[in-house]
Amino acid sequence: MNMYQHLKQHLERYVYKRGANKGDAPANKNQRWRNNFLVVERNDYMAVRLWRTDIIKAYPDGTFVIDTEGYSLHSTTVIRMNDALGYFLPHSMWMGSMKKFSMSQKIMAVKDKKYRFYDGMKFDADCNLISEKKCFERRCVNKAETKEFLNELKESGFREVFNVLWSQATHDDRYGASTHRLDETITNPDKSDEWMKIIAYFSFRSSYYSRADKVDPKTAWASIMQSAKKDMYVVLPTDIYEV
Repeated sequence: MNMYQHLKQHLERYVYKRGANKGDAPANKNQRWRNNFLVVERNDYMAVRLWRTDIIKAYPDGTFVIDTEGYSLHSTTVIRMNDALGYFLPHSMWMGSMKKFSMSQKIMAVKDKKYRFYDGMKFDADCNLISEKKCFERRCVNKAETKEFLNELKESGFREVFNVLWSQATHDDRYGASTHRLDETITNPDKSDEWMKIIAYFSFRSSYYSRADKVDPKTAWASIMQSAKKDMYVVLPTDIYEV
């Protein structure tokens, strides 16, 4: 039984006989009160509808389309999508996310394969992807931007005075520190009056409940650099289409 047939059968068995959703059926047969997650019949396909979106469209030939209309990042959409796939498919298939190439990527897992998810993915009755595959992406350091930043950092004098300021920094110096546009602050000599606060902030990373010990200068420097470079990345396509 393909998904279209399964949805058709489900609708016939659990259809609402009255009310605002008359003619439709709850996607979860045990939750008839859940009127935002339904099986509905359209002109040429059966659908699983979440709120106002047909997140699954199943056709008589067994093919089906996954389309969240841009809501794939919403946790409720992912939960309901996986519920529906579990209810109406004989094969293992689920939507989720995975860390790949230094970034989180939305995926559709089918049997033993994982594809990068996009709205409009089309599968045959055996859950083979028959629409195009989208390549995974890679998060990489923007080398040109990073090089420019390091040159400006050297010219500003921040690196030269860092060890001296670190040795003088106290826990109280951290108050009032701002990490907003940190890269601009530490590369601008005109903002050198803020450097002590920044160094103290990254040297005493205490919590609300306790005061942390002062970290060594190498650790403090690494934390400052990590924070300053956090936006110096680019996302590039790979030649990987399934994992």
